[in-house]
Amino acid sequence: MKIVLARIDDRLIHGQVVTRWIQYSRAKNVLIIDDEVPNNAFLKQVITLSIPPKINIFIKTISEAIEFIHSNKTNDSFMLLFKYPETVLKLINSGVEIPEINLGGVGAHESRKKFYRNISLSKQEIETLRTISERGSNIFIKSIPEDKDISFQTLIQDS
Repeated sequence: MKIVLARIDDRLIHGQVVTRWIQYSRAKNVLIIDDEVPNNAFLKQVITLSIPPKINIFIKTISEAIEFIHSNKTNDSFMLLFKYPETVLKLINSGVEIPEINLGGVGAHESRKKFYRNISLSKQEIETLRTISERGSNIFIKSIPEDKDISFQTLIQDS
């Protein structure tokens, strides 16, 4: 499996992902990794219908995704989508290599504060992202492919 894009975006599939990121990354497959979505038949159907017909969609729990990634020995291109930084860290802890992570959109919530433009993060999420960064993954903020990369590491140093 070739990971062409790993993106944290709590909306998972939406216009920017479908019209810009899939095309930009040239992913032929999208793997959504989340412990809630696979158990929600309605949401799974909405997501499946939102994906372009030539793109394969896989919706897995975290444990299923870890097994799927470790057993997939093809060179097929995959975009990984996550709602939460904690999910990414669980994959990394299982031995999945994710060299770069695009921090897309993370919406406001009572436990979160505005971090940067359309990204709100809790203290725990910032610490999780810091841990991921310390493990060697480059984390960059970018809403659409045409935007300039904003380094998460630089924003953390400046705060």
